[in-house]
Amino acid sequence: WKVRLRDSAHDVEEIQRRFYASKGAAAVRSLEKNGFAAHYAASRGEAAALLLSLIPDGAVVGVGDSHTIYALDLDEKLAAKGCQAIPSMAALTGTSYDCNPPGHYRAPTREEARRILAAYLTADVFLLGANAITMTGEIVNVDGVGSRVVGGIYGPDRIVVVAGCARLYVSVVKKRRRSFDRNAVLIVSLTCCVGEDH
Repeated sequence: WKVRLRDSAHDVEEIQRRFYASKGAAAVRSLEKNGFAAHYAASRGEAAALLLSLIPDGAVVGVGDSHTIYALDLDEKLAAKGCQAIPSMAALTGTSYDCNPPGHYRAPTREEARRILAAYLTADVFLLGANAITMTGEIVNVDGVGSRVVGGIYGPDRIVVVAGCARLYVSVVKKRRRSFDRNAVLIVSLTCCVGEDH
């Protein structure tokens, strides 16, 4: 055999892109089978554009603590749509008001903190991350103080879960850490149907 090593080289980035696209497509099918509107975005830019298309102009947007969402750099884009974004750390909860944890805005009064949190939880659109999304179409979230989980199940007309491919698992029981593309993003949209029979 006269085969050189470099002739056996592969385009690793292309292989990864195809792998994540295939895995994302399978997750989207499973989520759709479970009644979710789901989308796979191959890049942060594509994810940001898709996410912005799900948010109406002038909407109040509650944002649960999610580094995937922060990485999409949405502040200026939401402002250009006339949206008001309220991050999870916009106000201290009643239980944490006196301990003043880092990174939180301390409203001048508990009443003001409650007003901010009420707007956050009843926003027009609520964005949050996921601890895990299974390949069988389940979304799993566990939350330390409840602000992300409560915002994801109560109040908003539209709830959008944004998760990187690192959050895709075969099952919750077999949840394993692997190296995944940090740019590929899965977006799941839940729209509450008020007054309609479903």
